[in-house]
Amino acid sequence: LSDLHFGDERFDLFQRPVFGRLPGAISQGGKIDLVLVTGDLTNRGSIQGFRGARDFLLELLESLDLSADRSCFVVPGNHDVDWSAIGPADKNIIGSLTSQEAVARVLAHPQTMGLLGSRLGGFYEFTKVMFGRTRAWRPERPWRVDKKVLGGRRLALIQQIGRAHV
Repeated sequence: LSDLHFGDERFDLFQRPVFGRLPGAISQGGKIDLVLVTGDLTNRGSIQGFRGARDFLLELLESLDLSADRSCFVVPGNHDVDWSAIGPADKNIIGSLTSQEAVARVLAHPQTMGLLGSRLGGFYEFTKVMFGRTRAWRPERPWRVDKKVLGGRRLALIQQIGRAHV
């Protein structure tokens, strides 16, 4: 799934009836093992938007007989960012990322990653509530790697801001 855009009344008004049909449409193809959400759970990174996304995903997972902690994976999109939390320090840090070494230094510095990650506070809280502490995203580590076995095959689900790879 992608671009759910919860949190804007216009989207919620029109999406809810469509999303209500989603479990039936999805299950027509057979048993579903995973739900991957590839960004833009919300329209503006609002708490209201993340609540709507959480409620929708929990309903969907229940209707598909799946659990959030084992069968749902998400990555944030550009609409999941609190753009008002971005300040001049962020721009300076991002502007300094001119080499792999500079990127490595920032990734290795938890305080800087925390500062950069503050704009995704709503997303981090959403993952903590949705998946629990062990699978929650954290500002100092804005990526996840989860391993799954499906149909006898081992998969690695690599999730990073704005991207997901299987």
